[in-house]
Amino acid sequence: DLLAHLHEEVVFELQDALWGRDPDALAFVARDLNALFSPDAAWLAIVDSEGRILAGRIGASDVTSVAARGYFANARASARQEIAILGVEEGERIAIATPVRRPVTPFIGMLLVEVRRRDIGDKLQAGLGTSEDLYVVAGAGRLLVRASAPSEAVRDLSGHPAIGAAIR
Repeated sequence: DLLAHLHEEVVFELQDALWGRDPDALAFVARDLNALFSPDAAWLAIVDSEGRILAGRIGASDVTSVAARGYFANARASARQEIAILGVEEGERIAIATPVRRPVTPFIGMLLVEVRRRDIGDKLQAGLGTSEDLYVVAGAGRLLVRASAPSEAVRDLSGHPAIGAAIR
């Protein structure tokens, strides 16, 4: 869960800003999150429970809602983090949609982060030796990024013995 990797104070600020819908608080939290994820995040947004973008780093995009995006709908319906591969002009991206909850309200909004596959592969590859490789695989065995070949196509690796054993 993406929120589990953030400092507790940032998570509380995100929850409070979403709950109160205070534009200044949302902008403050978005600045904090942008600083935490920059330069790795290609796109970051804080959205309400209906998928309307309330704050974030939207860049030149004129997107105001993510309600129609499958990964948002899946994460909302399951109340669990959803990972999707998006094909966009700047290069394929991994989208991570993480529901935000409060103890008394199961779903108040979502944190969305998109990261370029190539950027992840390049960073991972920098830490590997010449004969080493590293695979980033989603829970069902779907290859997200291979460090030695960041542009390699996304595919199902669940049938590979090592991957199958790791995801069980």
